Amino acid sequence: MANIRCFEGSHLMVNARRQLEIHHRFSSNVWQLQRTCWIWSVIGCLGLALQVKSVCSAQESPAPLVETNTKAIISLPDSKPQHALETGEASKPQLNTQLLDQHSRVHEFREKSEKPLRVVVFINGDCPIARSYVPELNRLHEKWNEKTETVSLHAVWGNPFSTHAELRKFVEDYSIKFPIVFDPLAQLAHALKPTHVPESFLLNAQGRIVYRGRIDERWAAPGVKRAVVKTRDLETAVETLQLNPAAKIASTSAVGCLYDLIPTQELLGANHDSPQQKLTWSQVTASIIYANCTHCHQAKAVGPFPLETWQDVVNERAQMIEEIQTSRMPPWMPDANCGEFLGQRSLSEIEKQALSKWVEQGTLSGELNEAPAPPPKKSTWELGPPDLIAEMAADFSIPADGPDLFQNFVIPLPLDSDKVVAAIEFQPGDASVVHHTLCFLDANHQGRKLDAKTPEPGYSSFGSPGFLPTGSIGGWSPGNTPRKLPGHMGRYLKKGSDLVLQIHYHPSGKATKDRSRVGIYFADQPKNIVAAVWAASYDIDIPAGERNYERRASYKLPQPVTLMGVIPHMHLLGKSFTAQAVLPDNTIQPIIRISNWKYAWQDEFHLSQPIHLPAGTRLEIIAAWDNSEENPLNPSNPPRRVTWGEQTTDEMVYGFFLVAAEEPKKLIPLALDNISVDLKSRALHGHPIR
Repeated sequence: MANIRCFEGSHLMVNARRQLEIHHRFSSNVWQLQRTCWIWSVIGCLGLALQVKSVCSAQESPAPLVETNTKAIISLPDSKPQHALETGEASKPQLNTQLLDQHSRVHEFREKSEKPLRVVVFINGDCPIARSYVPELNRLHEKWNEKTETVSLHAVWGNPFSTHAELRKFVEDYSIKFPIVFDPLAQLAHALKPTHVPESFLLNAQGRIVYRGRIDERWAAPGVKRAVVKTRDLETAVETLQLNPAAKIASTSAVGCLYDLIPTQELLGANHDSPQQKLTWSQVTASIIYANCTHCHQAKAVGPFPLETWQDVVNERAQMIEEIQTSRMPPWMPDANCGEFLGQRSLSEIEKQALSKWVEQGTLSGELNEAPAPPPKKSTWELGPPDLIAEMAADFSIPADGPDLFQNFVIPLPLDSDKVVAAIEFQPGDASVVHHTLCFLDANHQGRKLDAKTPEPGYSSFGSPGFLPTGSIGGWSPGNTPRKLPGHMGRYLKKGSDLVLQIHYHPSGKATKDRSRVGIYFADQPKNIVAAVWAASYDIDIPAGERNYERRASYKLPQPVTLMGVIPHMHLLGKSFTAQAVLPDNTIQPIIRISNWKYAWQDEFHLSQPIHLPAGTRLEIIAAWDNSEENPLNPSNPPRRVTWGEQTTDEMVYGFFLVAAEEPKKLIPLALDNISVDLKSRALHGHPIR
């Protein structure tokens, strides 16, 4: 390949194809307003007492695989005992990209991961030593990707000057089962700096390299292949760290074809002017667009225009570049330097440069048949077909004008057993009038009695659903991205419960009708229950014209928990939001910071790595609002005084924290304590539950 010098036997084979390829190469609130209503829904934790054991299986500890000595570097056979991996930042590569594999599936590479261990192997179709490892990598793929949730395996196509079509042919010819990501800008190579193909890297959940080197001892040297393989270095490193994450593993020397790390500017064609050396859609741009944009920008998706073909992107090139350069797209509120979350939407700097340069150079297509295949079409549901769909029984009419409406719709759930809900996906019938929704559970069928008293679909209530819910499975707000809770976790759903869908409608100036629905996804082999605690400020009184009105609130944990995620919520005047954990020794653990609040892009943010918090930790939120004329989202012109309230034009701030306990039943006293604290705060500031 272009960037490989391949050793075979004692002969050095210099592949001159690189210069030729240089010539031809460049030719996307849950639980918004959980305010007072969430108080009632959290009481649903009480419903999981004693019953949760029948739903949640105990999490098994991995069986011991090898003995380890945590005090010394573990030296794998034939490794270099004197060469310990660095423990500083040098061993922590900066990963920030999403890449397509051979099937155009998207794979995320970030600094941290929910997987305790990540394996990355650089391979190439031109290297005979790399090709010889295909059966072994197929075996490891079956062992790790298909049979465990603690280890992931990805291969990286080691030549950015080749095409996605060449990758697809290699996969077909060699019956490859493991994912191979196509990295046309060599981002992973610049982060990990391989010297050979094949070369393996093992990263822990914090993103540090804990092993690098050969896969096994199969090749003693180029051209010298052992008849029997006794030492499997990569597999042993994984098994060692599964047993003891603190173990130190010595690196080994990779044996294979030399990897030529191509400078970034050369990949961008900075010093080349001929048409054959420019960036093309088929070589670079399609991979970036398909991995980062097409999920939302396709038919029947939220994006305002499609980005599915070369022509689509050419048509919208000016708008696309402006949205990227102003950081409006991809839409992602959390600051990059505070917290890391699953499903992050962002472009790396080199990806931004590549897109801009491609447009500057004339949006060349290249050979379209060599481009990645478009990603699979978005189905009706983001998460695929739900296990259960709960839909309103009839249309509900929303007038063109008038006050906001809070309407509750009772939907029986046909369940034959208790369930654990890993995710929900809400689909508004008319998104122009749906402000948010909350999904309450009613095992006692109180909602049915209230619904029977009204002639219209559902019944109206403000604040609570009009009864004491037996649980909640979440909610939705604008910008929310449906996502399953990690680790087979979920929210408890009792057999026989009704779903009471409380929808907050905000008249839009046009009379309309809504019939919304919820897709419900159950956890496979559920292992634990999550619930939410929150901190909120009810002391909000923003003067007209105030540009930076700030409030703080906190909740002190009475017991240890594991923090899984955070859901911030504010209204239109929101300016910034910060959540942090203040530990008992006053150490601050950052959770999330949003410097530029965007009402339309509220979301539920799942941590890449859960955070264990001891008893006595304060979950603190800090929020700021802009009630000046300079705020383009200010609903009042001229600005008016704004206080705490439930209406869209009022303001509020909530920080919801998704937490799990060592035992699900321990969530009960936690929920009761959180409710008690919140009730006192509401009453103190004149907002008692009615």
